[in-house]
Amino acid sequence: LLIGGFVFWVLFALPLSLLTIAPETLGTLALFLLMPAIILSLRFYFYFFPILIGHTSPKTILGEASEYTKFDSFLGLKALIGPLGFMLVIVASIRSFSSEETNLLLTLTVEYLSTIFPLLTIYLGMSFCLTLLPEKKWSAYGLTPYHRERFETLRVNSPKWLSNILRPQTGLFFLVIGSLLWLSNDLRTSQMPPSAKIQVLSVSAKDSSLTLELSIDGEKDANTLSFHPGSLRLAAEKGSNISQQVPEILFQGEKLPFGARLDDIIHGEETKTSLPVILTVTFETQLSEKELTKLGDMYLWYRNYRMDHILVPTEELPSKDGA
Repeated sequence: LLIGGFVFWVLFALPLSLLTIAPETLGTLALFLLMPAIILSLRFYFYFFPILIGHTSPKTILGEASEYTKFDSFLGLKALIGPLGFMLVIVASIRSFSSEETNLLLTLTVEYLSTIFPLLTIYLGMSFCLTLLPEKKWSAYGLTPYHRERFETLRVNSPKWLSNILRPQTGLFFLVIGSLLWLSNDLRTSQMPPSAKIQVLSVSAKDSSLTLELSIDGEKDANTLSFHPGSLRLAAEKGSNISQQVPEILFQGEKLPFGARLDDIIHGEETKTSLPVILTVTFETQLSEKELTKLGDMYLWYRNYRMDHILVPTEELPSKDGA
């Protein structure tokens, strides 16, 4: 199972991870690999059942796993939709009760409930395999004594409510509801102020770039440490973007990796420090240095929350309050 899980990770999870950790360099490759990875994962989705029966040959395992999807090309997807929809509704509902995205109790609860998905998926996958197992295989696997009672066993041990929520139709309904809850919660949290205290120390423009020196401070708790500098942006008062991409963030002259949070700076092996933290944040724009200097409608935003009014000084002097 460990080998099978590793193969699944390489085929499916790794491309998604590459999209997150290195979007500029490996994003195209990850997207290219993602579609065949999904197809292969669904085709051999039931690889675990031949392994549980006792097969050790990869050729035999993959061959028998593909036999189940011959009955229905979307059988693997049907085994995923029900559990995924059920889990998504529960997790999204719990997240909607918290005003703090990084609440420790909430995080632990979500992590615990996320285990529902693999457990229900295995349960449903085993049910599919036992139901579709050819007659001759029961004898070959030495399971003849259980043959007559297999459907009765599944029926008795399966609560009706569980059977209902695991149906693909119900799963699709839950997926829609859960996705709407998740999106609404993300919209709500994106409009909240940052968990850290941010002070603009200086503002400067060069060519089409605008650089801010920021002081990041606050209580050393989970909320403050979750602050994500990459979510900073320059925009007009109404929210229309001025900066064109994720800003370049420097700490002590070193560029922070994509996705770095305040916790990574405070507790990093190479950047270990204490609050407050001074960051140099450079935004790329399509405006010239002269246009940036004259621009009056420019604000520092954190996600969808507007913060300081940014004015570029005509002389290279630090601004007192970031205005």
